Amino acid sequence: MELKLCGITTEDDAYFADEVGFDYIGFIFHKGSKRLINRDFVKRIKTKNVKKVGVFVDTSFTDIADIVYDCSLDMVQLHGDQDIEFLDELSSKVTRDDIMRCFWPNRYQSISSLYEDMDRFNIDNYIFDSGLGGGGHGRVIDLSGFSDKSQNNLSEYRKNYKRNFIAGGINSNNIKEIVKSSFFSVIRPTGLDINSGVEKSPGKKDKNKIIEFLDTLKEIDYYGK
Repeated sequence: MELKLCGITTEDDAYFADEVGFDYIGFIFHKGSKRLINRDFVKRIKTKNVKKVGVFVDTSFTDIADIVYDCSLDMVQLHGDQDIEFLDELSSKVTRDDIMRCFWPNRYQSISSLYEDMDRFNIDNYIFDSGLGGGGHGRVIDLSGFSDKSQNNLSEYRKNYKRNFIAGGINSNNIKEIVKSSFFSVIRPTGLDINSGVEKSPGKKDKNKIIEFLDTLKEIDYYGK
């Protein structure tokens, strides 16, 4: 299981994430975000182990490719409504295996329809976020309205995804319930994307909340799942 700390805006938070064992840190390149950063900041971050992910909402594929090279990003996270054509154009400049696309399950009537849409994009890395769009708003994914009565016939839709993260208001107070949820057991995520749930304010991480969250994961043996 992997962990990603997103919305990094300070060098201290970036290196702390590296120190305590996160696998990825996310930098948001979206002008509408309270956690917006610039290239010069990301270029200064030289971590030992944690990988750098650029989060993009409405940036052109040519600009994304330029930022990936300029900032030495390890992965691209598409967190907007980029379509298949956009992904194909981007993958001509960035390795397809290094691209992750976001889906918002609450846009769909069923889990099976979500998987059908995912399969159309033909990539191996996905992230699920709460609400109907955007991110970093602190809301947990709510699938109480999903129409699937049985989840036994989803194997035809579920590929062997390399990475499959869930995001959305995850913190030490709700992670136990999230892990126990039927959505978690069906989606079978390979990792968690943490952001607002461990912050003092947008973009400013709280080290105590991060440590508390990591300790809670150990309590529920998350790393062994």
